[in-house]
Amino acid sequence: MFTISVSDLDPKYVFCMLWVRKMSLYLAKVVENGRFVSCCGKMCQTSMNFTSFIGQAQTAIDGKGRSSFPREFRRQLGPTEGDEFVVTRGPNQTLRLFTLPEYEKFMADLDSRSDRRQADLVRRGLAPTVVELDGQNRILLPKILLEYAGLKGEVLYVQASGKTLELWNPERFNEKFGLQTNEAIAAFDAAFYGESLTEDLDGKK
Repeated sequence: MFTISVSDLDPKYVFCMLWVRKMSLYLAKVVENGRFVSCCGKMCQTSMNFTSFIGQAQTAIDGKGRSSFPREFRRQLGPTEGDEFVVTRGPNQTLRLFTLPEYEKFMADLDSRSDRRQADLVRRGLAPTVVELDGQNRILLPKILLEYAGLKGEVLYVQASGKTLELWNPERFNEKFGLQTNEAIAAFDAAFYGESLTEDLDGKK
């Protein structure tokens, strides 16, 4: 009878077998909670199966325009959403980051608009760029987009609709939505409960 000793196997292979067995036992538990385990090359990680991003996270931007894509949002990516995104200009001098499926939805919605001049204006102003996570989970933001959004040193990732994120200058975001006055807090409370607004969230009439 032909047998193979564990000592004859590559340690990496043994580790992989043990890890797969461990994760298979864990999978039975996480599936019940709407979560899944994704394995990509050398590393396996547990992700959450959400249809929309949830949360906010601030990360640094280095001198080359590279920003670490927040771990909070990486964990919320589905198995078909990959590690490529589309970054565009957005309203309020922000950037928009789309997963590829979300970008296709956005463009389909844009194409369906009845006002073609409006749709063309948006399309020409987007300056879309495909970005990809590097080995350190960073994305490279083009200079033209960094300058448009006033991003230098830090960027705030904020959930938008679906698997879309807004990329804000942190100071500008806090000035607009930081709820730093009693009037702004009152406006937020009214909006939260669906009441009529008499002023903007930043406290302006």
